Amino acid sequence: MVKFEEHPAMFRANPFGFIGALILAPFGIGLIILAVWWLKCYSTTLLVDENLTTVKRGIFSRTTTEVRHKDIRNIQIQQSFFQRIMGTGRIILSTAASEEDDIDIQGIANPEEIARVIRQYQNVD
Repeated sequence: MVKFEEHPAMFRANPFGFIGALILAPFGIGLIILAVWWLKCYSTTLLVDENLTTVKRGIFSRTTTEVRHKDIRNIQIQQSFFQRIMGTGRIILSTAASEEDDIDIQGIANPEEIARVIRQYQNVD
């Protein structure tokens, strides 16, 4: 059963970039920026259930990364000042089996709540 399903936010994750793209919209470039940005956010999904955290990326081709909660060794949350105000941030999950970050997703709403849910299910078998 899915406990969390989120797409990265646009305005809340980067309000200045969003406003800048809106200012450029009458010139056409802003519409292109917003369309590409929306597609990138829409095609990225973070799913958290009792056993796994999964990130799915892509529309036509799909990349899926799954990490079992019991294998997670490090949860990092990074938030700028404005991201803290807007309730968004970056969440990074690492396991002992990999030198690189296994899941790294930017602009996600409520990263601390997501980390809390993952910790809640980490030691449940």
